[in-house]
Amino acid sequence: MVYVNTVVPAGTAVPMGWFAGGHPAELVAPGDWERIRAIMGPLDYPGTVFGVGASSPVPDIARRYARGLALHHRDRIVPDERHLLAPEDAR
Repeated sequence: MVYVNTVVPAGTAVPMGWFAGGHPAELVAPGDWERIRAIMGPLDYPGTVFGVGASSPVPDIARRYARGLALHHRDRIVPDERHLLAPEDAR
């Protein structure tokens, strides 16, 4: 997973399940939660995603998130034939 505000240098591959965070990205193996949390903090997920400060109360963040999701309450899925199985593959 590549975290917000992260710069992955050209030619760097992030292995499946690994965490990449920072500028430049530091790759962290799955399960190293202490290191992952340490990297995540300064990257400002709440500010980037919700437009709030890192010290904003969770109810404020939840309200913004709910409003953002509510904008999609009338969305509908548009079929895309590129993702359908060909008749010969459906067997």
